[in-house]
Amino acid sequence: MSNSLKQLKRLLSYLKGHKLHFITGLAIVLLMSYTNGIIPVLIREAIDGGIMIGEYRVAVRYALLVLMVAILNGAFSFSGRYLLVKAAQHAVYHLRMDAFRAIQRHRMEFFDKTYSGQLISRITNDTERITRFLSFRVRMFVYSVFLIIVSLYYMARMNVALTGVALITITVVVALNTTYARKVRPIYDKVRHQTGVIASVSTGSIAGVKTIKALSVEENIQGKFSKENEEL
Repeated sequence: MSNSLKQLKRLLSYLKGHKLHFITGLAIVLLMSYTNGIIPVLIREAIDGGIMIGEYRVAVRYALLVLMVAILNGAFSFSGRYLLVKAAQHAVYHLRMDAFRAIQRHRMEFFDKTYSGQLISRITNDTERITRFLSFRVRMFVYSVFLIIVSLYYMARMNVALTGVALITITVVVALNTTYARKVRPIYDKVRHQTGVIASVSTGSIAGVKTIKALSVEENIQGKFSKENEEL
């Protein structure tokens, strides 16, 4: 099992007690994907089977059906987001508590080698990113994949050749996005590390501002901060 899958499995273990909310939220996202996928089909039927042949009653019926599906889709969107955010906040709460306890258990040597800003960044910024991952990115991934499947199904029923062209395009886009993500990830990690360094310098300077002013070393601290900021 790759390191990423191990980390994901460990992260999902923090959903204990709220797995039902998380799974239900994902199920609702699947329903939302389906309702979004059939709206273009309903519009096509309203045009081809109603407006084009003068059957305006049929067009009105499909228009009302589209409106009902849109309202239902809005309800799915709200409830799915609510359940996923609730589960994500619960998971991050326990993760943040475990991270703080782990920091408390370290010896003094650890704090001599580690920037305090890095620790603050891990407990605040990184856990907030995990919240967004569980409540937004997972939701959008499931939504996008299932929406593509539903769309390809209805497209294949209309024209198999054009569906094949669309599938090739989707494959190329996914490959480009994957390549881009692999190249950007190291840069993102460096930025995250340097952000922690700047937070550490800022925290130490603000906490010891009286000592800094008493020793008149404001310019040295300013130079240190400027150097780290330039690095970022």
